[in-house]
Amino acid sequence: MPLYHATLRAYSSGQEVVATVPTTFYPEAVTEIEKFRGTHQPNRSFCLFATDDLDFCYYFALRQRFDPEKINIYEVQMALYHKAPIAIVHTLQRRIEKGESLGRLPDEYWNPTVAWKFWEYFGSAMTIVGEVQKPQIDQTLIFIKYQGESKLASSL
Repeated sequence: MPLYHATLRAYSSGQEVVATVPTTFYPEAVTEIEKFRGTHQPNRSFCLFATDDLDFCYYFALRQRFDPEKINIYEVQMALYHKAPIAIVHTLQRRIEKGESLGRLPDEYWNPTVAWKFWEYFGSAMTIVGEVQKPQIDQTLIFIKYQGESKLASSL
């Protein structure tokens, strides 16, 4: 199964990329997630991300307000990674901001039991297989599908 990584950086095929800085997205959620991490699971606060959905990969980069002309998407391989539902991170951050209970979110993140559509794969390193063409996407359709995932996460 191919994995995809969107970035503003330029990489070469075969290049090994290693996480060198901590993630800055949703810091409170990451802190809480890390409290529940098992000993054999990768560190979520210091990692690189990929997804198995090319359209969602590009959509997510656009939602980060990256200039579409500057986005590069690569097929990557990750030797060691954890696969987790991405909607949980956003929902967890909102609950923390509102002072609400975390519910089952941390456990579902590390040990998913639900049939999620949008996954994040993260680990400390990845190898670039090659650059892929940016897909033509329907952002509204992806948004609607992702909102369904967010609602599902909110129910946990």
